Amino acid sequence: IQRWAPGAASGEIVAGGKGKGDSLDQLSCPFGLVIDSEGALLIADRDNHRIQRWAPGAEAGETVAGGKGKGDALCQLFNPVDVVIDSAGALLIADRDNHRIQRWAPGAAAGEIVAGGKGKGDALDQLSCPVGLVFDSEGALLIADRD
Repeated sequence: IQRWAPGAASGEIVAGGKGKGDSLDQLSCPFGLVIDSEGALLIADRDNHRIQRWAPGAEAGETVAGGKGKGDALCQLFNPVDVVIDSAGALLIADRDNHRIQRWAPGAAAGEIVAGGKGKGDALDQLSCPVGLVFDSEGALLIADRD
């Protein structure tokens, strides 16, 4: 992950940068990013099926969601591609290939399904490869559903 200051001629590495891999100082196909209240970067590390938290200036990240191989158990993710933070500090994760949105409370060992999770589909209680998340002005979660 590179940080580019306004007007800079080049960026600086703030997370990863040690080649593709699954150790705590590596990422593998990072997608969505969000910054928490402490200035740490939360990264949807897609191919490692985890969310990594990198504190400012850290040499490595820590796994805060997933990281137990790809799967559909509540403690697992399958190609997460976006992450946002709710008003309680919980992570909401677009768990793309599980066709669900998971909510992970701070320090939780597993998430809970808050949208989808009923197989891939186009019914109003299903999702089909969710790829983007944002909260609207009323606090409702908007989900960009790829298919």
